[in-house]
Parts: sequence; C-alpha cells; structure tokens
Amino acid sequence: MTYYVTKYALTQGIVEVPEDRGQNHIGYLYYDHGGWSIQVTNKDWFTDLPAATARAEAMREAKIKSLQKQLQKMKLIAIGVRKLRDLDTHEPPEVSQ
Repeated sequence: MTYYVTKYALTQGIVEVPEDRGQNHIGYLYYDHGGWSIQVTNKDWFTDLPAATARAEAMREAKIKSLQKQLQKMKLIAIGVRKLRDLDTHEPPEVSQ
C-alpha cells in the first residue's frame, strides 16, 4: 500500500510514501524523510491518490481565499506619519495626506 501525504502539499506537493517507509498507527502515519521522523494525522494522509488530490485542491482554495482576505485588509490600511515623540504613546497614528 502506498501512502499519500498532503500536509505539505502547497509547498512540496503530495508526498508519496511507500509502504515499507511508512507506518500507520492509530490514525497517524509515521515515516522518515531526510533523517527526520515525520508524523502526520489522519487528515493529512490518504491511501488513494484521488482523495489526496481532492484534499490538496481544497487546501489550495482555502489558501487563496485567505490571501484574498489579507489583500483586502492590506488595501484598507492607511499609512500615516508619526512624530518621534508620538511613538512613546500607543495611540494610532494620525493620517496626514
């Protein structure tokens, strides 16, 4: 049986772990990678590629939605100029335009 790990799918892609390199124990998958012992929960690994691909797509959509939300917040931020003496207070800066 081959295991498909999606934990790092957005940065490394889906990792295919051969049965002889992975160990399934009570919902966790353990495997060694590059000298590191990796442990992933049952939501981050699958035994069939279509399910793993669907999970990775869902992760990508969630990340895109999160980034769009961050972008909207960033567009609303007003950049102000503060005088040095004002930095001693915790008041929000007055926006000068």
